[in-house]
Amino acid sequence: MTGPVGGPWIYASACAVAVMDGAGNLSQVGCPSRFCHPGTMVPLDEHGRITRHNGLVPGDCPFIGYRVVMDPGAVSTPRRQR
Repeated sequence: MTGPVGGPWIYASACAVAVMDGAGNLSQVGCPSRFCHPGTMVPLDEHGRITRHNGLVPGDCPFIGYRVVMDPGAVSTPRRQR
């Protein structure tokens, strides 16, 4: 299986936390970098890329610009089981 095209990308599961908007698109994720504060939530831009934010070390986070995609087989809404 190959990943999405168009630059660096990561699966949402690498972010630990992912928030979806009302349309079912990823809108925020927990920053996956160990150089950012644990639990740092960052918004995604209109292309699904991690936006600019500061890390624990001086300067920008190294994950800025990474596109976040849903994991294969991920279910956005849980199904009811009978």
